[in-house]
Amino acid sequence: RMAAHFHLAKTMGIMQQMSDAPLSDTDSVKLAIPYIERMWDQFLVEFGRSSEGAGGDALRIFMGYYTYDYLMLSQAIRNHFAPFYGDYCGTRLLNANRVFCEVLEFEERQHYGLLPKTVSVAGSICDTELGWLSGEYCYWSDYDTVVSCLLENDTNSVKLRSKNDVSKSQIAETTSRLKEQGVSVLVVKYVPGASAIITCNGDSSMISSTAGSEWTVVD
Repeated sequence: RMAAHFHLAKTMGIMQQMSDAPLSDTDSVKLAIPYIERMWDQFLVEFGRSSEGAGGDALRIFMGYYTYDYLMLSQAIRNHFAPFYGDYCGTRLLNANRVFCEVLEFEERQHYGLLPKTVSVAGSICDTELGWLSGEYCYWSDYDTVVSCLLENDTNSVKLRSKNDVSKSQIAETTSRLKEQGVSVLVVKYVPGASAIITCNGDSSMISSTAGSEWTVVD
């Protein structure tokens, strides 16, 4: 803080935040919270798309909140805390997993080791992808594919493939038109720079005409 008075310190406080004025530790923590929230949201998305979290059992995304399986996510963060922490401190060379596990185990003992099965959290992640789909919630089935909860009841699906590379906004426009016509959008597989596949439930001719010339029905 003394160095900050002479403009010799770039960061300060317990969270080492940047500021033009000296920071108390409390101020430093307050500045760090939004940054850590963004880091955590990104970690959740990567977890949900990974081999450890994909499939709908680990992470489900609703409008305005999400749920996760506590044991599955806590195991993932135990295994991958060091690089996650490295995103904050600027180096991934520190083995912070052991320290994190000790802190987590302390917190779990405070709750007698009676751990929740599922945790619900207010917040928004993957809003764009959720907006593509019909249904109450969605989840990732693999790194590129987001799935609606309605897929379980699908009996008559139609697949649309983009003829060219499309953007997320173009997918949103297409799925919005489909849903306005009463079509249920069940799955979107999107590979940036390559193509997109939309799986719907409904009449194939109506779906094709609604989607437009940039999309083609595939078997």
